[in-house]
Amino acid sequence: MTATIPPGVPGPATPAFAVPAPAIHAPALSGQPAATPAPGSHTESAELPALLQRLRAGHARQPPDRRQRDADLQRLRALFVQRIDAMVAALQKDFGRRSRHEILASEAMTVLEEIDLARRRLRAWMRPQRRRTHWAM
Repeated sequence: MTATIPPGVPGPATPAFAVPAPAIHAPALSGQPAATPAPGSHTESAELPALLQRLRAGHARQPPDRRQRDADLQRLRALFVQRIDAMVAALQKDFGRRSRHEILASEAMTVLEEIDLARRRLRAWMRPQRRRTHWAM
């Protein structure tokens, strides 16, 4: 069985920085401009309830449509591809110099395939479905 590296995944001849950075078009929540967190930054646990509240309020105001969700998945894929080299380095450090190809096959390609699957099935998953209501309701 031969594994192929998906398009856009850096291989031996393709550096990770060859993938252009996508523009961030996330809608602003609660009137504040959307900001991209700095690499390596994190959210303190005390800030999470307020952040969750802002996300819920933004979703209630305007739930994302299929185009927005597809764009989010495209952006997620592009950002993941950009950071594959860092992921490979971290896994090699943690697990004692694992092969780059093993990491790409077992870790990176799995994530990329799941993102691609979500994009392919997004329209069907968003289609309204009739559900029966239990008689006690």
